[in-house]
Amino acid sequence: MALPLLAPPTDNLYKFIAITSIVLFIIGLIGPEIAHRELRLNLYQVEGLLKSAETMSPEEREKESAVFRTLRIEARKIHEQNNVELQLYTSYRLFGNILCCVSAVGTGVGFWLWYHRVQKYLDAALKTSATAPPREA
Repeated sequence: MALPLLAPPTDNLYKFIAITSIVLFIIGLIGPEIAHRELRLNLYQVEGLLKSAETMSPEEREKESAVFRTLRIEARKIHEQNNVELQLYTSYRLFGNILCCVSAVGTGVGFWLWYHRVQKYLDAALKTSATAPPREA
């Protein structure tokens, strides 16, 4: 007895391979871009912190030296985090490109197998049943 949760969402393994490959292709395209967007947001945050620290006059820096130091420390932490995230983004991008290539091949193979091993015969059976003379009862 098969569990309904473990059943593929289609009646055909080849279609399942093709559709899953399409989903993986989309993930390979979108995933790295989401990571890149988050990285850019962090970079803008660092730039904002550094600009706010640079725009302070020397008197304000002396008055608020603790705030100024906190801004610099926070900017340095975010900058270090961005360096790590940039390396991760490079890995995400490479993984995304590989995933797109593999899933494109999987999509082509899945649809080709589905057509040549299943759909062609279903189409032929449908054509013969459509052109056959109707049975009389």
